[in-house]
Amino acid sequence: MGILADLHLDPHARELVCLIGAGGKTSVMFNLASTLKTIGKKILVTTTTKIYLPEKEQYDSMVFDSSDTLARLEKSKPGTITCLGKGLHENDHKVIGVDKERVDQLFDSQLFDWILAEGDGARGKSIKAPDVEEPVIPERTTLALGLIGLDALGKKANDENVHRSRLFCNVTGAKENDRIDESLIARLIVSPKGLFKNVPADSRRMVLLNKADVMPDNKVPLLIHRIVEKEDRNISIAIISAKEDRVFQW
Repeated sequence: MGILADLHLDPHARELVCLIGAGGKTSVMFNLASTLKTIGKKILVTTTTKIYLPEKEQYDSMVFDSSDTLARLEKSKPGTITCLGKGLHENDHKVIGVDKERVDQLFDSQLFDWILAEGDGARGKSIKAPDVEEPVIPERTTLALGLIGLDALGKKANDENVHRSRLFCNVTGAKENDRIDESLIARLIVSPKGLFKNVPADSRRMVLLNKADVMPDNKVPLLIHRIVEKEDRNISIAIISAKEDRVFQW
């Protein structure tokens, strides 16, 4: 069952999962949705910001928020994936997100077994720091999945490699063009202004260090794990490959 099983996530629990950070959020979201679909779960996929329009084979129905949205969502059946947005942005073919309060309401309605929501964007970069109003996380979030792409390691902390590099440097204490190493990534993870900014206090927090398939070995990400564990034992870390739908270390 891929990442879902390897992360010991209970498919029979009812979850509101918010994916934040950079380096593979959408891939992980649809990996989870696809696995849940195979076991007959009713899944809602959405965003509070924007996501690229998914491929048709990734979902069963697309609903754009309107006055009859609830009635349409009530028709969703077990073993299906429903995508929800406010509309489609014509310029970049992205699905426009819904308000976080809307996501909370839908979770409370118990219409879906799992709700998966992206809470920020990263412009295709593998690492980022959140802006002032980011991430946009529903208050009822039960699990926050914070993603970082391991291919950011060794690159320079600048706008070429980091989404909002100035904020990244402010959060981590780095200087522009410093090499991104394990300690900087660990600081991004544990900082109150970093990866898990705005996450509700009672939400579980899990870091997914993605793109492990590009690493020659897992010693470097394991070092990140050790640093974070010393700072905050409430944050769990997994080393994954969304491309392979696989967990290397947990």
